[in-house]
Amino acid sequence: EDTKEAVNRFQVLFREDILDPHNFENPTGIVASSTRAKLNELCGGVVPEEKEVLSVEITTIDHPLLTEVVEEITDKWKELGVKVKKDPVDLQTVEGRVLENKDFEAFLFGISMEAIPDPFRWWHSSQTDRPGLNFTNYRNEEADEFLEDAVTLLDKTEREKALEDFQNRLLEDKPAIFIYSPHYLYLVDNKIKGISEGKIINSSQRFKNLNNWYINIKRVWENN
Repeated sequence: EDTKEAVNRFQVLFREDILDPHNFENPTGIVASSTRAKLNELCGGVVPEEKEVLSVEITTIDHPLLTEVVEEITDKWKELGVKVKKDPVDLQTVEGRVLENKDFEAFLFGISMEAIPDPFRWWHSSQTDRPGLNFTNYRNEEADEFLEDAVTLLDKTEREKALEDFQNRLLEDKPAIFIYSPHYLYLVDNKIKGISEGKIINSSQRFKNLNNWYINIKRVWENN
């Protein structure tokens, strides 16, 4: 009875929050939903909801550049409350676990395109099994048609259009997140001459005209 009387006094004290919303003239002495809510509000007795923390394991090749990028991603995701586990592995493990078994949660890697881009082996639905490299299992009939056109059409303009259409389709579907395209800069002493500037596909191509490089110049007299 003492408890019921205490509840009655509490309900009267906070009538606007407990009794009035339900059109009660008199207190009930019952700790129903509105009474419990007010008690929890004043006493701090609200039990916090359990939250499931998003956890992601990032697998990548154990390479200094890629591991550095993973560190950057980890820091950014932690700010969003995402728990990140880093999983750097060797190339042999990647080939077996990632490319063949598709056993990963998130995989960070780099794609090196040739002078004439050919994304067919990376994204065509026929390339989901080895030796194809479509380990994301991306499948889209429209994207397949664009990729097929890009390797079969003879007209350069039409091929470029097919690649552009494929690119737009891929970005819309988002089977992967493209982070950045690196630019490699090579510093050369200004006393070295004969270097021809231009676009190179891989690092070794910076030496392709090495036979034309020179440093010293001298005048040579010739007898005609």
